Amino acid sequence: MPAIVHTVHDWSFHADLQGIRRYFYVVMERLGARCGHAGILVTDRDRDKGRVAGVAGGLPTIG
Repeated sequence: MPAIVHTVHDWSFHADLQGIRRYFYVVMERLGARCGHAGILVTDRDRDKGRVAGVAGGLPTIG
């Protein structure tokens, strides 16, 4: 059975983005995460940033 795994090495929404641009990238990351069957976050920092932005949810962390 094929599976789509979303791997995060960093997020597209960075601290220097503000307003509508940041919102756009957060929404795109949320949609991308929902399109997959599973996700892997490479670092605890990525997990924490994703959770704060409402993207990461309960995805496992490796590394």
